[in-house]
Amino acid sequence: MKRRSPRCVLECRGWNSQLCVLDCFLPAPSLQTGNWIQTIEYGPAGSPSAHLLAVGTHGSSIVLLDSSANYALKSTITSHHAFLTHMDWSADGRVLRSNDGAYELLFHGVDPSSGAAHQITSAHSLRDTQWHSAHCPITALTAGAVPHTDGAFVNSMDVSSSSTAEANEQPLLAVAQDDGRVAVYNYPVPEGAHAQYHEYRGHSSHVSRPHKEQGKCGCTVVGLADCPFELQLT
Repeated sequence: MKRRSPRCVLECRGWNSQLCVLDCFLPAPSLQTGNWIQTIEYGPAGSPSAHLLAVGTHGSSIVLLDSSANYALKSTITSHHAFLTHMDWSADGRVLRSNDGAYELLFHGVDPSSGAAHQITSAHSLRDTQWHSAHCPITALTAGAVPHTDGAFVNSMDVSSSSTAEANEQPLLAVAQDDGRVAVYNYPVPEGAHAQYHEYRGHSSHVSRPHKEQGKCGCTVVGLADCPFELQLT
């Protein structure tokens, strides 16, 4: 479940392949994607793609919906060969990157007006792209925080945006792990960096998703039983 302010929108997703959008101001549409819904990400607020909702499914596809048109279907991305696990939008809302169950990283350009998407095969061409979030574990900027032995050990990530941080503040990457711990690194964490990190405990089982609060020395994390903790980063 995800809440989006200021419109008070909740998206309920689950194993029955149904996405139910509850909006305080609109009738609630219910959309069948045909596959178990794994991850959802809105376009960045203030960007041309803010109205787009990307829905990653277990059918190896990403569905793009238009929230300004009662969540009408805009396009479907079918480049992946395994179920979707994580997605991130670029800060300008024109590129979507995604990881899947085969530990693949793909990039797609998105037209904000039409919602049409095309695969970008040159990762090098995106080396200077600013990303709105850092939920994908398999990227050039976060690979150093993922164990080589088992990528599934990391469930999700989040980063404090350097664009909203103080000029002297180092962006932090919070990593939700399968052993109930949250590891916090200085961001970025490239592969082979052997970066040091601080580790925080509290959950008794898998940590499913962290959320780094901008402008605060805190991090909200949610565990397997939907139990949220707020961690004070020191």
